[in-house]
Amino acid sequence: MSNQNRRRLLRPSLVPGAVVLALVASPAWAQTTAPPTVLPDPATVVQQQAQAPAGPVLELSMDEAVNLAMQHNLGLQSARLNLDVASTNIAATRAAFLPSLTTSLSRNTSQAQGFRNADGTTSVTSATRLDGGSRMNGVLPWYGTAYTVNWNAARRETPGASASFNPSLNSSFSFNLNQPLWGGLLIDSQRFNLESNQRGQVIADLNVRQAQVQLEAGVRSAYLTLVAAREQFAVTQQNLELAEQSLRNSRARVEVGVAPQTDVIGDEAAVASSRVQVIQAEAAIDQAEDNLRAIVLDPNRPDYWEVNLVPTDQILLAEREIDLEAVIANAMANRIDRQITVRDMELEDLGLRVAKDNTRPTLDFGLTYNAGAFGGRSVELGDISFGSVLGDTFGGRYPSWTTGLSFSYPIGRTSAEAAFARAQIQRRQSDIALRELDLQIVREVRDAVRQVENAFRQVEAARVALQASELNLEAEQRKLEVGLSRSLDVQLLQQRLADARIRELNAIIGYNRALINLDRIQIVR
Repeated sequence: MSNQNRRRLLRPSLVPGAVVLALVASPAWAQTTAPPTVLPDPATVVQQQAQAPAGPVLELSMDEAVNLAMQHNLGLQSARLNLDVASTNIAATRAAFLPSLTTSLSRNTSQAQGFRNADGTTSVTSATRLDGGSRMNGVLPWYGTAYTVNWNAARRETPGASASFNPSLNSSFSFNLNQPLWGGLLIDSQRFNLESNQRGQVIADLNVRQAQVQLEAGVRSAYLTLVAAREQFAVTQQNLELAEQSLRNSRARVEVGVAPQTDVIGDEAAVASSRVQVIQAEAAIDQAEDNLRAIVLDPNRPDYWEVNLVPTDQILLAEREIDLEAVIANAMANRIDRQITVRDMELEDLGLRVAKDNTRPTLDFGLTYNAGAFGGRSVELGDISFGSVLGDTFGGRYPSWTTGLSFSYPIGRTSAEAAFARAQIQRRQSDIALRELDLQIVREVRDAVRQVENAFRQVEAARVALQASELNLEAEQRKLEVGLSRSLDVQLLQQRLADARIRELNAIIGYNRALINLDRIQIVR
């Protein structure tokens, strides 16, 4: 493995929880153990120098903050509701394959004026008819098979009529099946809707995962911002103490007549400037705390605005190896936006199948079965009960079968063919978009690794500059004590030391942000 692709980086990280997103385990991220160099604990400095916060205190590690956000963040809760929407969509499309059952019952009575016929018979003056039946129809989720089952029964009574059965009973049963053999055999609109909604549920789940990863990265970044604000407050407090000590020394020298009054004035200005920086650092802590509060806390919490969030993780130095090629492979396999794009392309493939099927001729096989029987009360034929009529009907004593084929073929170029051609073009566009996304992922990962490397170099440079500033100030103070330097020169070096401390702090925070971004970029954009 080349030195260009493998970079050994000294990594400041937040413990006990790691700063980076630990969502995707990859063997390429080899960890080597080295004795950590512990920096001065800024949280201890803040607790010693800052006033105790008013109100309740909630101490949080970074991992605890992430867990709270996963439970209470409103944006994530809204994203999870999309899973419920996707489930209801699937249930709605599955309903298309549930059978539909219809039952009816009616009674009809009619009266008519009677008269005598030429043959001496009397016309019917009244009739009573009772009809009932059930019908069930539906479509199977396989091969587009449609079916209809129908049963009807009736009782008719005509006083004075010369019918064979009076009252008469009849029953009929029919079954109809229609089976596509060409167009509509493997796919149709109903099966397309069901499968597309099932795939949509997978995409909704990926979107929730993406929201979780983005939220976790946001929480870690906000937590790190709060830690940085508290550390910067500690640095400004140290700078203020240093300026106040310099002021006391200048006043002492003025009192003994070895320094001019202008030295005191300059030190007083430096103290005032340091106090302004302390006030700004305190405001930055409040703002960072509110930003983290909005992400992780339950809005219904009674002390939502009063509770003080205190981070418990500290900055340590550890060693870590980064394999560029493995990171790129990990991103290509786990980037959620790429997975969503692939799922969308699968939906396009499904739509392409439907569009192609619509261009095919239809060839359907039909099957119809009928069976019926009648009975009632008859002087000549004897009585036939309704039970016997039902037995003959469902026993198939008098069956009738009908089979047939129906064929349909459109003449000329149809709109379905044009739609199919358009879908093919759109599918090719999606292939190009996926290749473009792959290139973008590689660029983003390479840039993220480069940012980590640059941030690490800035940490090294900032530490060298800090050490030099400390040595220069120490030497200048010794010169001042023996009268070989001016108070103004010491003040300038003090300001340089303050700036060097802040640059080192910002470099370490920037390095941690670069690591968070590197791990996030392997999962989400």
